[in-house]
Amino acid sequence: MRNHKRYLQYKARLKQIKKYGNFYDEICPKCGNKGLFFYDRYDAECCLACDTWLENACNDKNCPFCVHRPPQPWSAFYLEDKVNYPKKDFFISNFQHKFEDGMRHRMKQQKIQLLQNKRR
Repeated sequence: MRNHKRYLQYKARLKQIKKYGNFYDEICPKCGNKGLFFYDRYDAECCLACDTWLENACNDKNCPFCVHRPPQPWSAFYLEDKVNYPKKDFFISNFQHKFEDGMRHRMKQQKIQLLQNKRR
């Protein structure tokens, strides 16, 4: 069940990201990850795995694409949609997963201590 939940969260994040551009099968020259992303608003390609733009911004101050481009692609997603920021959603869901596992661990430890106390 947990894997299916993660899969659905992953698909939802991809859907959010695809609003702003397209993925294509190329290899990143910096990290070697397959699957680069072309960001439509900034007319540039980036690698989301290593969080870098693969094209430098031009020096033209009147360029509508490069003037407002943030230093990292994930920052661009945050600027686009602060409510549905994909990476933030990932951190929130990951925290919940760790919190639930921590509770299970504490409950197991309490049961073990109760059993040990009964034996004495």
